[in-house]
Amino acid sequence: MPTCGTQYYRPGPNGIEKIYAHFLAQSEKQRILSVIREEAERLELWEDTPWGNILEDRGSQITFSALGQFAPLQAKVAWDPTGTKKSTLRAAVAARLPDLEVRSGGSTSIDVTHRGIDKAYGMGKLAEATGIALEDMLFIGDRLDADGNDYPVLAMGVACQAVDGWEDTASIIENLLRKTFHSVCCWGRSYLESLR
Repeated sequence: MPTCGTQYYRPGPNGIEKIYAHFLAQSEKQRILSVIREEAERLELWEDTPWGNILEDRGSQITFSALGQFAPLQAKVAWDPTGTKKSTLRAAVAARLPDLEVRSGGSTSIDVTHRGIDKAYGMGKLAEATGIALEDMLFIGDRLDADGNDYPVLAMGVACQAVDGWEDTASIIENLLRKTFHSVCCWGRSYLESLR
């Protein structure tokens, strides 16, 4: 479920199948790109020598990455350690795009999508598609603060685990799989012993 849950793909008999994608119209994209650039330049947050593209059209989401998409983590942390720059830019962009959702993404990014089509929407669709109840799910995210793009999932009451990066996510999933595998093995052993 990429781009804040605005798209959903899954494996099918003919390869990867698109379940849904809430693409932005071309006119919306142009307006978003213009507003972000204008506000970033006005606030003196537009970088002259970024690591990759600053603005990215992801179809159903426009993402602003202050230092570019491929900026190293150390540079990102140093750019805005308190989050003030990004919050100021997010608020300025949101004021000019009241019909759209503007959320803080990663440490130096903001994401713009259709209003109401966010990660909470994606989790609802995931529950619907899998038959797994939201109360039986665990969401792992690095932006669970009120301005973050993961916050809508926390606000809807899904159990959430905060992380600082992908390494934390991998570790949590590995531990969950290990516990599940151990439980299944123990149950299997008990079951086999009961048959003797």
